[in-house]
Amino acid sequence: MLRRTITIVILLFLILLGSTSCSKKTTEPEQQQCAIPTFNPPAGTYSLGALVFLSSTTDGATIRYTINGSTPNSNSAVYSNFITLLGSTTIKAITTKSGWKDSEVAQATYTIQ
Repeated sequence: MLRRTITIVILLFLILLGSTSCSKKTTEPEQQQCAIPTFNPPAGTYSLGALVFLSSTTDGATIRYTINGSTPNSNSAVYSNFITLLGSTTIKAITTKSGWKDSEVAQATYTIQ
C-alpha cells in the first residue's frame, strides 16, 4: 500500500512538473531598432540650392525618404546617392533593415533663397 501511494505521488509530481514547464511563457528577444538617419548638410537656409546626403550608422540598412510631406514607409523612394534641392523642401527619412524595427522618422527642412 505504501509503495502504491509513493508511486501515485511521484506520478502526480511528474505530471504537475510537466504541465508547469509547458505553460511557461517564452519571450522572443527584443528586435533591434535602426538608427535614425542623418542629413548633411544640416537643415537650414541655402542660397543656390543644396546636395543633401543621408546616412545611417546601421550597417546594411536601407534609407527611404519622401520630399512631399508624407511619412516614409517601405514603399518610399530608396536613397542611393544624394538628393538635389533647387527649391525649399522638407525631407523625411527612415532607416530600414530586414528583421529590425524601422528607425524613427528624421526630418530636415531646407529653405532655398
